[in-house]
Amino acid sequence: MKNRPIGKALYKWRQSDSYKTPDSIHWFVWLIENPKSPFCLAGASDLYTHDCIHIVLNKLGMDNVSEAYVIGFTMGNSAKAHQDWRFRAFLWIALNLYPKGYRFDGHCEHAFHSGWDKGYLKFKRDICKFPFMYSQDLNNLRKLWALNVMD
Repeated sequence: MKNRPIGKALYKWRQSDSYKTPDSIHWFVWLIENPKSPFCLAGASDLYTHDCIHIVLNKLGMDNVSEAYVIGFTMGNSAKAHQDWRFRAFLWIALNLYPKGYRFDGHCEHAFHSGWDKGYLKFKRDICKFPFMYSQDLNNLRKLWALNVMD
């Protein structure tokens, strides 16, 4: 199988017109999703890691449904996933407090639940803390996390 470095896929994805640069992300979203925030919840990761998770999960959209799945997966895969108040708190915030353009709807809620379930069922934990490197092979990363690109 051909070597596919995650860095190459990441670079290509970040060149797409729909990619949101860090300075374009609403401050409230940063407050909830940034691991350096005192208000972040389980599964929070820096933007680089979050983008790598998008690539590994093959969720390449920047739409709210793709974001909901990725966030759900990382929260469900967190070692703190058993604390269901985190799940409920984030979902309530995303459905009710997130600003326009980021706020979840019913489709997002379904994607979030689906991502949570997939992440929670993985034996390996804390993808949000994994040290992704540009040279790592995408197929090997998916095998390491027992991911089918159809997940």
